[in-house]
Amino acid sequence: MISPKIQPTAPPLIGSLEVNDPVLYEEIARPWDFCVTPLTAGPFVHRKAFLLTPAFALFQDSFECPCRVFGMTPPGLLGFAVPICLGRRSTFWGDSLHEQGLPASPPGALEANIDAGQVHLIVLISLEFIHRTLAPEVASALLSAAATRVLPASGAKIDGLKRRLLCMLRQAHRRPMMLEHPAVLRALEADLLARLLETVELPGLSAERRPSPIKRQRGLDRALEFLRDADLSALTVPRLCGESGVSQRTLEYAFLDTYGMAPLAFLRRWRFHAVRRQLRLAPAGSLTVTQAAYAQGFYQLGRFTAEYRQLFGEGPLETLRWTPRLRPDRAG
Repeated sequence: MISPKIQPTAPPLIGSLEVNDPVLYEEIARPWDFCVTPLTAGPFVHRKAFLLTPAFALFQDSFECPCRVFGMTPPGLLGFAVPICLGRRSTFWGDSLHEQGLPASPPGALEANIDAGQVHLIVLISLEFIHRTLAPEVASALLSAAATRVLPASGAKIDGLKRRLLCMLRQAHRRPMMLEHPAVLRALEADLLARLLETVELPGLSAERRPSPIKRQRGLDRALEFLRDADLSALTVPRLCGESGVSQRTLEYAFLDTYGMAPLAFLRRWRFHAVRRQLRLAPAGSLTVTQAAYAQGFYQLGRFTAEYRQLFGEGPLETLRWTPRLRPDRAG
């Protein structure tokens, strides 16, 4: 039996599935290629909630019976798992899950024993997206760490990543209309990769000494010139670094020296002001706060509203309802 609840927008795609047969589970799991063997005679039940975008797949999986899974991970994708509720006998490649990192898998082999009651998040990220988005040295360090089958991270950071990914999944399921906005999709993809990099402790990245003032200024000038005509909703810090021809550390020094904020904070502030202009200048009845927020990639509306109020001293709805007053010129 298979009980799907799917809201088709392909891609992106969100939905949930429940199956009670390992053969069906193997089929719906594609592009994974694996075999599933229940380890007890009890009923097999697997539940999955998912969010798919062009650059990543996010799943929340739960199992009601122990089973062995072996086979191959999808080609062209980097995978990692974030435990939510650990089964005591769950293992990946023969090792128990622990707080020293995230079980990871580049394209290739997969072997796991999943205990009854296990609940976890699975993330698949396009390798093309990783190479297109990250600096070469960062992408290389990430993939080298994944090749060891564990992305090193502390328990506290893993918990933080788990909360953010669950929030992302729930937001998409509660507000599927947000996935119709390209800026939201780009923001989801950029946020997921950024959260992963904030979580893992990548070895082999050499510390860069404070760059010279000339190098900082040159990078800042190129970045600002690019920003004049850039689509801010689609812009990431790695892309800005690539366009400015300097490392992220150099650009961070430049923005901190000039604006008192890092490039990511600068871009986020810029997007908030873009939303405010849209709300303030929109003809009556032509725009909603949700539409304006989604257009700039803000998909967590509660957080967006709180930050907006803190930044501007009023809520976005107040800005939208503001009525301009024009003073006619007086004859001299």
